[in-house]
Amino acid sequence: MKEGFIKSKDNLRLFWQSHGPASVAPKAQIFLLHGYAEHLGRHLELAESLSGEGYSVHALDCRGHGQSDGRRGHCDDFSEYVDDFDLFWSKQESALSIPRFVFGHSHGSLVLLEWLRTRQRVLSGAIFASPYLQLAFRPPAHKLLAAKIVGRLVPWLPFGNELKPEDLTRDVIEQEKAAADPLNNQVTTPRWFLESSRAQKQVIASASEFHQPMMLFCGSEDPIAAPSATETFFQSLGSPDKTFKLYAGMRHETLKEIGKEEVYGDVSNWISARL
Repeated sequence: MKEGFIKSKDNLRLFWQSHGPASVAPKAQIFLLHGYAEHLGRHLELAESLSGEGYSVHALDCRGHGQSDGRRGHCDDFSEYVDDFDLFWSKQESALSIPRFVFGHSHGSLVLLEWLRTRQRVLSGAIFASPYLQLAFRPPAHKLLAAKIVGRLVPWLPFGNELKPEDLTRDVIEQEKAAADPLNNQVTTPRWFLESSRAQKQVIASASEFHQPMMLFCGSEDPIAAPSATETFFQSLGSPDKTFKLYAGMRHETLKEIGKEEVYGDVSNWISARL
């Protein structure tokens, strides 16, 4: 495992980690982007699992998350996340013959979809777990009003987010880990909410323009990212190679759920079939 920092276009230090097979050349590179309010360390199990299968896995802490600089849970413009990831993608050394994949969870999926929409990078496939395309609940009216009014005056003003450990998974041990994690964000900001909502609309409107191989999956009982929005988006995708799976009973973090072994197996098989 290697780790370090890269500097963003606006001089923020962004933390990254890379995992790879110890003694053989990697079969492919996989770039991993975590969800909102969390960090790359919560996907260590996935990174180690994939590296154990012969892949190099490169993960980035988004600005305002984990060990990266930036106001917690905030962006001035959604393109900042896209620029940061594109810089990370470009800085990783890679032989052109090695396939490259991206894996995004929740908000990370939205960032990667906007990246694909605007940057048109060549890759072998994209995997989106519980993509954040639409909230599964309606935020309190006073917070929506604050996002519109206060957001114009103090766009970075922190509000408590609505995320609860029990919304992530049915696994009580994983719930306890999430609640005790000091790197998880507990806040959101008006500008982030407005910017992420704008990005959702742009990505959904462009669904037919995506042509990369894609795998999308989510839990049927996800109370955070609406499963219905993921399925509708999947149906509109222009990609001739696309896969969708709905895991019965699972919540937002399918890779930390009871029965996660099935999810890991499906991800591994999808990638290996496209090498």
